[in-house]
Amino acid sequence: MKTVSHNQILSYFESLAIAHTLIDGFYRYNWEEIKSALKYKVKADKFVCLMESHAGRIDQPGTSPLNRRTVSLLFLKTCQPGDYDGQNNTLDTSEQILLDFVARIQEDSKNLRHDSPLRWLRGFDINSCAYDNGGPLFINMYGYNLIIELPGTADVCYDDDVKARFGV
Repeated sequence: MKTVSHNQILSYFESLAIAHTLIDGFYRYNWEEIKSALKYKVKADKFVCLMESHAGRIDQPGTSPLNRRTVSLLFLKTCQPGDYDGQNNTLDTSEQILLDFVARIQEDSKNLRHDSPLRWLRGFDINSCAYDNGGPLFINMYGYNLIIELPGTADVCYDDDVKARFGV
């Protein structure tokens, strides 16, 4: 079985967004969810965090395969059209939020026991983090997109469970 599921990854980042004092909403990068949030829920002075479902790449640099999952988190806030100072301040704060997330992930990845629910963060490498401009998007929203490659082993063992799922 997989060492970490989509729901575990989603729940972890949602918990970080909920805990962060500058964020007022966590949404999957799903147009219906975003449209509803932008219309009814988002406060103009707060940031939202949008997360895309992770992408992945399986490779085998040594003897054990790795499943390199990449997540994308957008930290966005609405700005008034033409308010360039507001946009710049929003970008400054968005960058601070993403640095806060990286610091928290780095801290959460330390000293993990084999039975920790976050054991999939073991081996987190801060060098796997990148970010780029994420705006303007939607309704004059600005901010940054944080891209993180998560560590993890690839679950590509052709064992009895896999054989059973193929009916072998």
